[in-house]
Amino acid sequence: MPEPAPSSPPAADVETAVSRAQFLRLFTAVMLPMFLAAVDQTLLATATPAIARDLGDFRDSAWIAVGYLLSSTVMAPLYGRFGDRYGRRDALVAALAVFALGSAACAVSQGMWWLIAGRLLQGLGGGGLMVMSQALLGEVVPPRQRPRFQAYFGVVFVLASVTGPVLGGLVVAQWS
Repeated sequence: MPEPAPSSPPAADVETAVSRAQFLRLFTAVMLPMFLAAVDQTLLATATPAIARDLGDFRDSAWIAVGYLLSSTVMAPLYGRFGDRYGRRDALVAALAVFALGSAACAVSQGMWWLIAGRLLQGLGGGGLMVMSQALLGEVVPPRQRPRFQAYFGVVFVLASVTGPVLGGLVVAQWS
């Protein structure tokens, strides 16, 4: 008497590997926003003294970095909630829009407190870039492949941490 066929395949067979094309789309959609948030945290390490000198306010220059980190830290759990409620993709797009708006505000700032306000706004979006990138990875990539993608996150973060100060130095040296 033949054995009955199982009604559904085992869970390991259900997981499908991420193809190269899917990987490139996912890498661009998820890793690029994370790179922007990470490089933004380190870019100002070499640029802050020149910015403070140009704006004539060394006393408050620490708030350029602190404001960004504080607002991004406060927003991280809120973006998790937004992602659960409205969808992770939409939350990532919203975070990217807020980050871009904050970047534009920083670019046109005429004084130290305007720059700090722009950095606070930028941090409100930057907190979502990190959180939503990780959440989208968990939603799209099968559990067996997640460690590989976490390694890519690590590489992108290290690359951003190394290139951020270099880019900040280049910007200060080449442009005002």
